[in-house]
Amino acid sequence: MGGAMLRRWLAAGMEARHVTVVSPSGRAMPDGVRVVPAVPAAEEGAYDVILLGLKPQQLRSLSGGAIAGHAPRLLVSILAGVEEATLAPLCRAGAVVRAMPNLPVAIGKGVVALHSSTADESVRDERGSTT
Repeated sequence: MGGAMLRRWLAAGMEARHVTVVSPSGRAMPDGVRVVPAVPAAEEGAYDVILLGLKPQQLRSLSGGAIAGHAPRLLVSILAGVEEATLAPLCRAGAVVRAMPNLPVAIGKGVVALHSSTADESVRDERGSTT
């Protein structure tokens, strides 16, 4: 699902150079997307948004502190069945947002349900977002 969303965002105009994908397997990504085998240390770059697009059973790989040093404005999760209380301790995010997309998002025809108990007005305001 994460890959489908990424391809659509790129097709809609997001610049690939603004995207870093962590892919331990080295799976091919669209041209221009930075692919790394592990989460970069916080000192190597600040991320405005971290999107978790792994399988829920792989979440244990992050609980060892892989993103703990990061402080993104948003931590967005598309992990089915993983509650906000489980996600919040992973890093020092300004807000944790659970996103539940459906597959038609890949062609720009889907919907995404969003939930966050921590998101304030500035987080919900799309004008506050950066690319």
